[in-house]
Amino acid sequence: MNNKTCFALVVVLIRAAWAASIDVFPAPISDWMTSSSTAASSIKNVPSNGSRLDSNPPSFWWNGFHTGPQTQYQFDIWIGNCSWQWSATNLTKNYLLLPFELPTNQSYGWRITKTRVGYPPVISANRTFEMLATSQSIGILPSNLTLYVSQQPHPRLVPNNLTRAKYLASYSGSGFPKRVANLAWWYAAHINDTLMQDLNVTSADFAPGSPEWAAFLSKLANDVSKQTFGIYNYAWSVWMDPTNSVNMNELRRRIRAITAFNVTGATSAVSQDQTNRDIMMSLAMAFDIMKDNLTTTERAAVVETVRLRGNQVYNNGAETKSLLKDPYDSHGANTLGFLACTALAMVGEFPEASLWLEETLPMYMALYSTWGAEDGGFGNGLGYAFFDATDSGQRWTWMSSGANVNIVAKQWIRNWPLQFIYFSPPYAETIGVGFGDSGEMDSTTGYQGLVCASVISRIFGDSTTILTAKQRNLYQWYCDRILYPNNDDRWNGHIWVAPFVVNASLTDIAMNATGYPSSIHLQQIGWVALHSSLFSKNRTSLYFRASSIGSYNHNNADQLCFTLSHRGRSILISSGYYDYYGSGQHYNWRKQTKAQSGSVTLSNDQGQKINSITATGLISQFQTSDNYDVVTATALDAYNDGFSTSSKPLTRATRSIVYLRKTNQYIIFDQFNATKPQNWTWNFHSYRPVIERGAGRGVLIESGNATVCLRVVSPANGQGLLFSQTTAFPANAQTSLANQTHARWTVSAPSVSFALVVVVDPDCTDVELVGEADIPMTRAIRVPNTSTVIAFDGNMLQEV
Repeated sequence: MNNKTCFALVVVLIRAAWAASIDVFPAPISDWMTSSSTAASSIKNVPSNGSRLDSNPPSFWWNGFHTGPQTQYQFDIWIGNCSWQWSATNLTKNYLLLPFELPTNQSYGWRITKTRVGYPPVISANRTFEMLATSQSIGILPSNLTLYVSQQPHPRLVPNNLTRAKYLASYSGSGFPKRVANLAWWYAAHINDTLMQDLNVTSADFAPGSPEWAAFLSKLANDVSKQTFGIYNYAWSVWMDPTNSVNMNELRRRIRAITAFNVTGATSAVSQDQTNRDIMMSLAMAFDIMKDNLTTTERAAVVETVRLRGNQVYNNGAETKSLLKDPYDSHGANTLGFLACTALAMVGEFPEASLWLEETLPMYMALYSTWGAEDGGFGNGLGYAFFDATDSGQRWTWMSSGANVNIVAKQWIRNWPLQFIYFSPPYAETIGVGFGDSGEMDSTTGYQGLVCASVISRIFGDSTTILTAKQRNLYQWYCDRILYPNNDDRWNGHIWVAPFVVNASLTDIAMNATGYPSSIHLQQIGWVALHSSLFSKNRTSLYFRASSIGSYNHNNADQLCFTLSHRGRSILISSGYYDYYGSGQHYNWRKQTKAQSGSVTLSNDQGQKINSITATGLISQFQTSDNYDVVTATALDAYNDGFSTSSKPLTRATRSIVYLRKTNQYIIFDQFNATKPQNWTWNFHSYRPVIERGAGRGVLIESGNATVCLRVVSPANGQGLLFSQTTAFPANAQTSLANQTHARWTVSAPSVSFALVVVVDPDCTDVELVGEADIPMTRAIRVPNTSTVIAFDGNMLQEV
């Protein structure tokens, strides 16, 4: 590591949030770090170019496609005016945690030079960021991490400032954030439970790739989770009250049972990686708390089980080696955190724990979250955002306690609640918008409450947080209004870090008058939420996606698609079910483009490629104001993904949406062009039947006290479009779950161009747009009570 000469700083023009005209986002940087010659799954570069950072020191991650024994990197960073520069050389991994904090209120440039044996060095473009004056310290890992941790007494994972008295002094009640003051009901209900027995089953007992094997693995993960959950809870009981011999003996019984499992059997990392990591981490956590209370035999069994299971994780490499090249790994990115926490608890018990620790903890701090960046978006589907939020907070606490850092101070974590507030707001029958696997769940499941418990309580409990009062009030307002399940097994005291009670002054009316934006664009994951008003039980909400993460992992092939809710009811949905990963229903319907509302499909229902990180979309425009919101995106790459250059079906796939806030109407502008005539279809789905309203009047969907109408205004009166609907799933996607309504407008004759303008009209007001009759010719609308005219030219929106 040494100083280098300063490099010219590229000045990036950042679009003003409230620009007078509809600006277009600048194109992404093009260099070796974003090159299509490397795998798209390797392209993750943070900080985002032009970002404004408030966590210090920042962490850096770059394209690791060539990371390996024959590749080295040089990292250069400098202040914009060249008054300071610093370099790190001979790096063998494609990430870096700075070993010092940066001076604040400064603009910085950075770049990466990649050197491979047998190839000339390649230098990235200069990227920029600003370190804000109000930045918060994350802390710096000790230079000799293993030595530092080994010198810490057990328990290492319990926050040093979390005394038993503080832990127990928590609120109870329903309808607002709480910590359970007394877990006696849980312990009484589960003492002497019949424990799961080990299963002498492997993949060889099932047909290769069979749904039966997939279903078995899913059930196995759930069953083991119940067992490890008991270990966590009883371990916390022992920490709170070491004199409780009943709970102590119950914990020892559970530990003996699970250490008896065959570590190379059904619960091994090769068979079911989630069960292996759950057993490993729960035993490590229990060992950390009650090491001195275990017998010599019990202690040896725990240590050896954790060592063997941890080695399976580490030696498999998915969490410590493949993530460098392919960071978009849902299981791997999570298991990385499990192994880091396990290492913190077990350093000093066996040599491998030190190796795990030195590699996994810095990597986790640099990578997390693999699915987002500074703005707080998690791009692997909303359901999995909830799942990740439910248990990640626990690991942040353990890491921070064991290594003397502050993980919660990371900018992404501090902003993450915004995703749940805007994409799963209160007052709705479902807690999701349909994006990805488990993208919508009944609001009574309590996952919103777990976000408040696991994430927001930790942010509030951070004594050094730079969370503004305005942002804190927004988080508080959210947690005051969502549902919390009573006596739910997930609803346990150890999740909470900071109790907080209802703030009666944060009424909907007061919040609405405070100036919070009603809409949001999470740029790094390509999600947009357009709300009539965030703080209203009768709100209308349209959710839109066009993402660089494609249809990968837990995402659907839903670029340019949208869902809509009105007055708390889900109206336009992402249809189908995520029964289990890879099922017929999941792969042949749920993930498909045709299953998404607002989707455009070609002949024979051809849509975007599923399970592909290169089936991407890109948002090029977003703007929100008191009068109207706009968003424009393209999904050409999503539709052409997997086709050779000469056989790509489309030359254009663009959608713009204008939301007129005063009249509460959404106008959808579509322009699709193909290389040969297509039988275009515009699909939409609902839990309820779709009612035709007559020629030229479109359709109506009704749910409770909510009605929404859709009408085609270009072509005029929907001429040339045929409407149809069914409640059946196709033969290759059958399910025992409830049918849904699948509706569509299909062209009456094939064409190479598909240009459609659809009005989404909540409450079916039938209010005509200003100049609606001219839209087939002008493709333009006037914003009511203004002189502003917004026109769609097939590529973007412009004020004319």
